[in-house]
Amino acid sequence: MKKTQNQPHLSKVNWRLVKKSLIVILSASLIFVGGFWAGSTISSNTVQLESEFSNETVVEVVKGQLGKSSTFMVQGTRANRVTTPNLLDGVYTYVSSGSSDSEVTGVFKNGDILYKVNETPVFVGVGSLPSYRTLSLGDKGDDVEQLFRMLKDKKSVDGNFAGNFDQRMVDGWRNLQSSVNTPNITDEVRLGQIVFVPKLPMQVSLDNNIKVGSLAYNGTGVISSADGDFKFILQLSTKQLTEAPSGADAIVTYSGKTWSAKIGSVLPQTQEDGQWSSDVYNIEIVSSDGKSQICGGDCDIFEGLDNVMVEVEILLAPKVSGLIVPSSAIYTDTDGTLYVLNPEKEKTEIEVEVTSQGMSVVKGLNEGDKVLITSNETNSSS
Repeated sequence: MKKTQNQPHLSKVNWRLVKKSLIVILSASLIFVGGFWAGSTISSNTVQLESEFSNETVVEVVKGQLGKSSTFMVQGTRANRVTTPNLLDGVYTYVSSGSSDSEVTGVFKNGDILYKVNETPVFVGVGSLPSYRTLSLGDKGDDVEQLFRMLKDKKSVDGNFAGNFDQRMVDGWRNLQSSVNTPNITDEVRLGQIVFVPKLPMQVSLDNNIKVGSLAYNGTGVISSADGDFKFILQLSTKQLTEAPSGADAIVTYSGKTWSAKIGSVLPQTQEDGQWSSDVYNIEIVSSDGKSQICGGDCDIFEGLDNVMVEVEILLAPKVSGLIVPSSAIYTDTDGTLYVLNPEKEKTEIEVEVTSQGMSVVKGLNEGDKVLITSNETNSSS
């Protein structure tokens, strides 16, 4: 460590006039200001020095990180949707908000009630084959097996599927209707009383026409559910594009989980007339390899959801760890060498690794060293 006496020396400081002044606090957590951040383990220890010649500040050298990033909240939606119309006529007398034991509104499980038309319940079930007929005793087919699985999930039947709509299923169907206070319980499943969707539990959306008191018509009132992987799209204006450059690394955070990602395609948004917008761009957030899902092995965390809001931090400059000082404490010598001053006005030559938002990561100092900020030197940032 090279130290030399700074000349000319200022007159001796009157230490009786020394007072303590807090000018910066860096904690062990992340400090984020205007897209820049600095993390540190410092407890501040700064002293304001006053003399008849200058107003000076002593700052302690601390460990930390510097970098530059932009953080956005980004909505993720599933790629595909499956829609089914209501098939009953009458008046909507009840509309469900989702499974009673789900923490998220609109999430339904296999066998949950969706709504009632004239007090006739309509249930949601898992199955690839849509409802297309009335089911009754003796019927066979994939839709009958889907119904059996639904009844079993609701504990209305037990055992294995017998290959047809048997008496066990009749009794189970009656039990399920009874559990939702159906006034007119039937042995058969009317067309329209079950809406089959590819996957449950899942958020199921009912359009605005399905509400208590509204008229229900066969073929109207859309029930939709999501399917497929999540797609995360960030929308930015042209002026904001520098905050999300294509290929930049990113960190996605949701409910305590964190995943590595990157910026994928950056395309102008398509308008209703099919033309591209010149003001709004769609920025796709993809996994680091660009192939797998962002959530990796944690995708169960999105179970049952058709849209989520995640935090995306886009890394515009890599994180650099090291010793941090205020950039205002770094000065330039006549030969271009960078240095800092200790409280005794002795120079220590340093190297600057990165500078961001008024702070610098440097080499040539030790943690806990004291450096002087004074207006009587040529600052490196001036």
